[in-house]
Amino acid sequence: REAATAKYIQQNTKIPTPRVLYYSDFSDVGPFIIIERVENKSTLSHALTTPGVDRSITHALDPNISQTTLEDLCLKVANIIFELSRHKFTRIGSLLEADDGSFSVGGRPITQNMSDMLQLANIPSAIFSPEYKTFQSSDEYYLNLARGHLVQLIFQHNDLVKSADDCRNKYVARQLFRQLAKQGRLSTFGFAEDDWSALARTKTSKLLPAPSNSDSFRLYGDDFRPGNILINDANEV
Repeated sequence: REAATAKYIQQNTKIPTPRVLYYSDFSDVGPFIIIERVENKSTLSHALTTPGVDRSITHALDPNISQTTLEDLCLKVANIIFELSRHKFTRIGSLLEADDGSFSVGGRPITQNMSDMLQLANIPSAIFSPEYKTFQSSDEYYLNLARGHLVQLIFQHNDLVKSADDCRNKYVARQLFRQLAKQGRLSTFGFAEDDWSALARTKTSKLLPAPSNSDSFRLYGDDFRPGNILINDANEV
């Protein structure tokens, strides 16, 4: 799925990405991807952080960075996001590549939260939706997310709650999210059609209409952050 997405972006956008040379699900070491090396100076995080600070600690925006540099880097990232937003799909899921080189949404969505649940919380993979399950509407996907949130509360034994009150609050929040997903309200939250939330009762500016609930899904990476963006000597991303 990662390799197919990388190849799709390389072939269908102007976003500079490393070329995928080969990938497979089957080897003695498990699934793998071989990609070309990208020469770089550092990551975007390092370009934005205070100079001279230990790179192993959390990044903080350099207070002395010039407005011109900041705007230039932000514009380049915005252009990448704009490129990604131009590609629409009729289902929610992950991309797969066919033998003829075509791409389609054929696998379940892969999220950072799912990865953390598997690696850090030791939650069994059988809990997730089937490997090739995709979703035809955002409401359907929100309901699946609600199920995953409850599963995490049940299975994760460490570092999830701090007290009985904290556990109760997180349980109630997950049930409320699940109820709103069942009612189809989450797909309109924050948009012009939102007539139910507290935000809707206090909004003072005109909101955009909600996107289609069934045929306008875009490429999205929930770990797309400065630390995962490489830059060269000319500060090109």
